[in-house]
Amino acid sequence: MSADRLNPEELRASMRLTLTVIMAPRIARGLSLDRERVRAIQGLLEERVTVYMVKRKTSAPVSQPR
Repeated sequence: MSADRLNPEELRASMRLTLTVIMAPRIARGLSLDRERVRAIQGLLEERVTVYMVKRKTSAPVSQPR
C-alpha cells in the first residue's frame, strides 16, 4: 500500500485486529472497554501509519527482507 493510495476506511478495517490485540488483556479479564480510549488508540495508530507511509514515500527505497 502506498501513501497516495491510502484509504482511511481500509486502514480502519485493517486496524481492527491490532486494536483487538491491544485490548485483549482487558477482554480476557472481563473488564469494560472504554470506547473513548479505543477511539483514541485507533486515531493514534491511523495517524502513525499515515505518517510512516508518507515518510517512506518521500525517503529512499527500503530493501525488503527475504
